Amino acid sequence: MFSKHKRHVAVAAILAASLSLSSQSAHAVPIVGTVAAGVVADNIIGEINKTIDDAMAKGDYLLARAGMQAKDAIDAWKIANSALLDQAFDRLDQSQRQLFTNANALIEKANTDVAARMETAQRIIEMSNNIIENIPVIGSNATFVTRYGPRINPGADEIILTIRGVNLDRSDPALAVSGNKAKRTSLTQNEAQFEIPDKDAANDTDKLRRLALSLSYTVPGSHWYSKLIGGKNVVNRELSVIVLPKSFAKYHYAPRVTRTTKATKPFTAELGQFKGRNTRIYKIANPPTGWKWDLSQPYSFQQGSGEAGRCEGFDKNSTTENGISAFARVDEIKDSSNFFGVVKKDGYVSCNVLGTIYQMNSETVNGPTQDGKLSWGNPVILKKPEGTVSQILTVTLFNGEQETEVGNGQGKFFQTTDNRETLILSPVFPTALAE
Repeated sequence: MFSKHKRHVAVAAILAASLSLSSQSAHAVPIVGTVAAGVVADNIIGEINKTIDDAMAKGDYLLARAGMQAKDAIDAWKIANSALLDQAFDRLDQSQRQLFTNANALIEKANTDVAARMETAQRIIEMSNNIIENIPVIGSNATFVTRYGPRINPGADEIILTIRGVNLDRSDPALAVSGNKAKRTSLTQNEAQFEIPDKDAANDTDKLRRLALSLSYTVPGSHWYSKLIGGKNVVNRELSVIVLPKSFAKYHYAPRVTRTTKATKPFTAELGQFKGRNTRIYKIANPPTGWKWDLSQPYSFQQGSGEAGRCEGFDKNSTTENGISAFARVDEIKDSSNFFGVVKKDGYVSCNVLGTIYQMNSETVNGPTQDGKLSWGNPVILKKPEGTVSQILTVTLFNGEQETEVGNGQGKFFQTTDNRETLILSPVFPTALAE
């Protein structure tokens, strides 16, 4: 079994090694040496509370959860080391002072170094775990809470709160929610579970809220007379669960689509002169480059000058949008006015084809937008409009933070799956926030 002094040194040494952070590098407020160690610990808890509030306001729930876990760890450390709390800070040995100095610096870093918040949150969690794991409990009669969870409820109608600690079965733990006693469903030496009713666990529609919980448990009295008669003291602790809103985000879907429009105009194709003798002559009336005949519209001949010839008809079997097959009939001209007798000549006629031509034009324009709310457990399927070539999905979280996706992606509380015809927006509770 550890002696008290060795136990304190072990905890402080673990913290110092895990943080590797000095108060100078973090620019933390220095700790006054004459202040009691218990006051120093309470001041650090006060800074942790500010960190939690700021993290919640900014939607940084990994840091918020880390702060809650750090509070639990320091509270447990205080109970396990109650004999040290009234000593002046500068009376503690070097390793013990380093514990508070490093913790103070780490919380300061979380509040000032925004870019490194995720890493800092992970280090706070590591610090908390090291504190808890290195508090010796073998042979201890003390009762204290080490962890509880879940600390964040995304949308469950009912919360089963699990309290973990030491010697809980001796302490008759009770939990009050909104002034009402919660049902305790199980109790062991190291764990107690409570059922938080639906009406207290329920989410607000659009707002985050903090569910205040009051945990109480009994510990042996510290006074000699209480110890003699087996008296008990009641310890009260305030816990909280962050209840995320039911509709935690709004989305705005803005696609860009290719629209094809049909431009039409009348057109006259000049076929020139048909010339021959007692025959039918075919020609193709071609549209201009980049255009086609609109065969859904009527087309006809425009006959010009000629003799012994006529613009006769169209060969529909050979006609396409790329060319109308037209034919004219030309016969023989007999000229008897000549001095040498009758002269035979080719008949001729000039023909034009009148019709409608069209051209398909493509342009990229803004498509129809879609707006809505994202709720836990309810994926949203956004149907892409025909001709979608690009898209922007803007998700605004309940704290005002915006995230943008253009296809497959992962946001803070959602993921997007991009298919050929749909974009699926699915709520995802971050695993980093789970207990």
